[in-house]
Amino acid sequence: MRHSRHQRDMVPTLIEPRCEREWSMVKHLLFGSLWCFAAPLLAKPVKAVPQLRASLYGDSKGIKCPIRIVPGESFGALKLGQTMADLKTSGMAMKTTPELPSSYLVGMFVVRIDHGRVISISAELADLPPCVSYNNKRLHKSMSLDKLRNIFKGCAKNSGQTIGGNAVNCGGVILSMGGWGGTQKSVSINVESSKK
Repeated sequence: MRHSRHQRDMVPTLIEPRCEREWSMVKHLLFGSLWCFAAPLLAKPVKAVPQLRASLYGDSKGIKCPIRIVPGESFGALKLGQTMADLKTSGMAMKTTPELPSSYLVGMFVVRIDHGRVISISAELADLPPCVSYNNKRLHKSMSLDKLRNIFKGCAKNSGQTIGGNAVNCGGVILSMGGWGGTQKSVSINVESSKK
């Protein structure tokens, strides 16, 4: 069957919009997927420090008050289960150390990551601004381990031992004195999942 010149000219215009849509989808899928993989590589690198000690290398800029502790869930603005992208948008400076590649210093908090998600958030009470609270009770920088143990609910009766210190498990919060690189002058508070 022969087509008139007018009919032959119409064929490409009828097919073009469909091809444009399909090519647009292919471009979106290909380049959109590539961007998901390339974006972390192009992101600003995290600064390396010799140790993850907030008292030495932490940065209090970006920490917002109040800093509420919710056992098994959050420590201030940081939440268990957040991703690296979430941490980078927190407004707090991020630093890491080559010795602990899965841990980061985020502001004055030490954050541990596993499978791309936050599994633990800890800080020394003395390093934080004076706006830390649990259950609407303000926690003072100089509070002792025993005093904090009485404030937190569900604490184990016996304290466990850590390397160089004592620790008390309070169901989603671990209070320690001198452990996990903490100093003897201040209690470290570690928020982690209460579900193991």
